[in-house]
Amino acid sequence: MIIIMKIMIPSSKCVFKLHPLILITTVVIICFFNGILIVHGEIGDTLINGEIKEISSGSSLDLREGYRLTIAIENGSASYLLSKDGLVVKHEKVKTGGDFYYFKKINFDNYRIISIPYFAAKGNKIQFRLYQYSEKETEAVETYIPRVLKKQDIPPGILKNDILKKAKGYRVLLDDNISIVDSVSMENDTYYVVSYSDPLPYAGGVEVFSANGTRISDESGIEKILTSVAWKEATERLNASEKTYLNDILNTSKIIDENASSAELDNVPPVNLIFSELNTWEKFSLSTVSEISDAFPSVEQIRKNSNAGSQFQNKVSQKISDFEVLRSRTIQMNARLNPISSISGAKDGEQQIAMLSKFKNAAARRKSELKGLWGERQKVEHFCKIFWC
Repeated sequence: MIIIMKIMIPSSKCVFKLHPLILITTVVIICFFNGILIVHGEIGDTLINGEIKEISSGSSLDLREGYRLTIAIENGSASYLLSKDGLVVKHEKVKTGGDFYYFKKINFDNYRIISIPYFAAKGNKIQFRLYQYSEKETEAVETYIPRVLKKQDIPPGILKNDILKKAKGYRVLLDDNISIVDSVSMENDTYYVVSYSDPLPYAGGVEVFSANGTRISDESGIEKILTSVAWKEATERLNASEKTYLNDILNTSKIIDENASSAELDNVPPVNLIFSELNTWEKFSLSTVSEISDAFPSVEQIRKNSNAGSQFQNKVSQKISDFEVLRSRTIQMNARLNPISSISGAKDGEQQIAMLSKFKNAAARRKSELKGLWGERQKVEHFCKIFWC
């Protein structure tokens, strides 16, 4: 049965009879042009935000099929990041126009993952419309899945926002200010030391998080990370004149060997290279000198052994060759170390010892400070578990 709808217009006293399909079509057209209707485009194109959506800078929007979109404004520029299951799909900086950042269209080339036909931001607020393409519905989906980048390709600003967001979940007592103190890269990951401020005495402290936001609780892991951060800071304190003191290569290698573990050296690449090169040179040098000493027996021994003369000649010839190799290696080593540590000229060994002692002490102080803050943090956490949980 077909229903006929009547619309009365008093002024003209005319009666219009409209078929329901015509009426529905008319409403659809009106809604479309007024931005009310959730519209579908080509196959696989799904509108996630029919209305203009507003989020704060650095906030993430979870999409379907494991995707997440993060848009951030930092240091006068805006950037967006699309990730899938924790790995980056694509990130770019956003064009700017005055105080506003905008994209007329973001479509990720031919990947057909999402598009943002409207994007604008001012201050800390961002507005945009978002369309997401479904991997399951799009034909030949394999050709559209984007190349997944490595974790370290995540823009630092956006990554730090995620770390701070995770860190907020570990607040205790009256923590009111959370900030990233430092970061260090080691063992194929980046770790962030996060500081918590609290008005109560000894209630503040630090926590350590990996790049994916995992809180590090293992004490030996914490120890290694805080030590690396401390040595990193000490390395950064070296000025140009102090670096020139590193020319006393033998003393340098010995002092570094005595005062730094391999884990610490791994996180100070220039020092690690110096140590590796000089340690090899030192072993070769000592071995050669020792063997040459053996090649020069006393005159009395030569007289007692008639064959000593020929043995002596053979050993000397061999050791002269060793010395040539040693000299060549030393020249190569100096050429490699010069651009790294400004090694030039001869300086008093005491200057190197004083400088490296200062360097070591700076690292020790920083490590002690960070470890103390971490220790206080654990006491507060233990207290909270006893009385609040």
